[in-house]
Amino acid sequence: MSKRYGTIVVDERAVPGTATVRVSLEDARIADASSVRLAETVLRGVEIVPGARIPFVIEADDVPAGITVRAHVDYSGDRELAVGDQFSTISIPAEVLGDSADAAGEVPVARI
Repeated sequence: MSKRYGTIVVDERAVPGTATVRVSLEDARIADASSVRLAETVLRGVEIVPGARIPFVIEADDVPAGITVRAHVDYSGDRELAVGDQFSTISIPAEVLGDSADAAGEVPVARI
């Protein structure tokens, strides 16, 4: 298993508070099918402020080309998207993630 490093970049319109942050690697290469979660890391009790940068590490066996990163700043912790949550709204290739903390790639999230 290898580690991938990234930094979630919180939207400037974020609501301050405490949230659960979920980051996943997903295979969405098959058209007209739901993505398949390959790996996930969960950070609980994260203090959120506008413009925050939240470092994370995710472990995965293999990350082939075409895999994407998805992030969800979940204020209620229920895994459901809700108004005020932060979410990655663009396709972010897993290749942006680094192989060390010094090379961590950015994963922007936007307020829903």
